[in-house]
Amino acid sequence: NNGFFTARDFNASIGVNTRIYGMKKFKKGSLRGIRHVLVPSVNYTYTPDFANAPFRYGYQTITNPAAPPTYLSPYEGSVVGTPGYNQFGKFSSAVNFGLNNNLQIKVRTKDTAGTKNVTLIDNFTINTGYDIARDSFNWNSLSVVFSTNLLNFININANAIFDPYLFSYAEGRRIDKTMLANGTGVARFNNASVSL
Repeated sequence: NNGFFTARDFNASIGVNTRIYGMKKFKKGSLRGIRHVLVPSVNYTYTPDFANAPFRYGYQTITNPAAPPTYLSPYEGSVVGTPGYNQFGKFSSAVNFGLNNNLQIKVRTKDTAGTKNVTLIDNFTINTGYDIARDSFNWNSLSVVFSTNLLNFININANAIFDPYLFSYAEGRRIDKTMLANGTGVARFNNASVSL
């Protein structure tokens, strides 16, 4: 239909996090103390199906007779982009889990300050999530991110992705069963990158 229409997208989320401190002090030697900070977090996000009423930002159609129907949006190609977070045909109801780590040491120095803080790990984060609305493969990939400034001279950034699901090499596809449930580990390595 021709005319002027409005389109809005939104989601609702709630989250909690806390900080856990681990500290150890030393009375002798150049090392005065170690501090480890853990920041666990959990958040829940709900995104509605924007192809459904009352939104109807997407419609189902067949673009390839050999492929299943897909969703398109009449707003595709617009200057402001396509509304709906590409959430067409199903809603999203996801719980995300995160664990951030930071590790520092305090060393004794011979200057007037007497001590100096040295960061060993700026950031070591593990993230995953569970989508309640999916009918299969509910768990998201496990992502690991690491960063540090080695000796305040070299920046090291690394990340890796692990898949929690089994993989059939004979069939060349993932299997909807977690490695943990199968008793064969937690997750399998997928890819990684490192930058200096």
